[in-house]
Amino acid sequence: MLDPKLLSFIGIIPNPYIKDDAQALDIVNNLYSHNVSAILLNDALHIQAIHNNIKDFYIGVYNILSIDDSKKAIEYGASFLVLPTCDTEILDYCIKNDILALPTVNTPTEIKNMLDFGVKYMYIMPDICGITPQGLDKYLDTFKEARFFVNDINFLSIPNVCGVFTNDNEIIVNTEQTIKNMLGFELIHLGINQNSCDEALNTAQTLCNLFGFKYYKKPKSHFAGRGFEVLNSVGRGANGHIGIYTPYPEKAMYYLQKKGVKFIDETITRNKRSHLVNFVYLDLEIAGFGVHLINPDVKM
Repeated sequence: MLDPKLLSFIGIIPNPYIKDDAQALDIVNNLYSHNVSAILLNDALHIQAIHNNIKDFYIGVYNILSIDDSKKAIEYGASFLVLPTCDTEILDYCIKNDILALPTVNTPTEIKNMLDFGVKYMYIMPDICGITPQGLDKYLDTFKEARFFVNDINFLSIPNVCGVFTNDNEIIVNTEQTIKNMLGFELIHLGINQNSCDEALNTAQTLCNLFGFKYYKKPKSHFAGRGFEVLNSVGRGANGHIGIYTPYPEKAMYYLQKKGVKFIDETITRNKRSHLVNFVYLDLEIAGFGVHLINPDVKM
């Protein structure tokens, strides 16, 4: 069975209207060149054409209305299925045959029923069921194990949302910019190594006094504003470290791994509520600086 976490790492998965095999290949080749390795099709017609050209690509099929539809899609090479209903007969077949199937849910009752049935990953369409981002966020506390794919990119930041199936042509065509917008990389702070707490405090206070930055005391460091972290001891990186903010560290790790980047597992920390990765060091230095990704639980 395809691990749904792989789809969540990709984040934004196109669900385009496709008229023929040639268009399907154009879209998939563009996605693949930018390390987007999944697509959701509205039927199984173009699966074979895609697989004949690109092997390691995850293809989902929507509008699965019967077990026969499921068999046909999988036979053609589909990696996952999306059901427009909560058909337990189809889901039972998929579970027994190790097939990832996402049922569409519209109400809390349907979500509970799917969890009771053993299904944790679901598809929800906010525009149909009328739920807001804040409403879906509250489901993280009510249905702790439920994880959702949606059809609205405005819900991507909600912690129990894995990814978005989108038919927005601009997003699909401008794949590179879409990924950049999603990952949102920006410099959040520069880390400065010092040899003691007193030395670090003095450095931070000097920066604050000179430039009017606000001082923040942390357990292992001192901040001058949000831009300078002065460490009480020598940390990772010969000269210090560079903190890079991204709203989606796990998705960022996936795309950076495609560029050959490795990570230091023992540095990973997780958000207390969502349990998603919120901090990790890259296994490299740039100009003598270590580099870490961060999406802090509490922003200064």
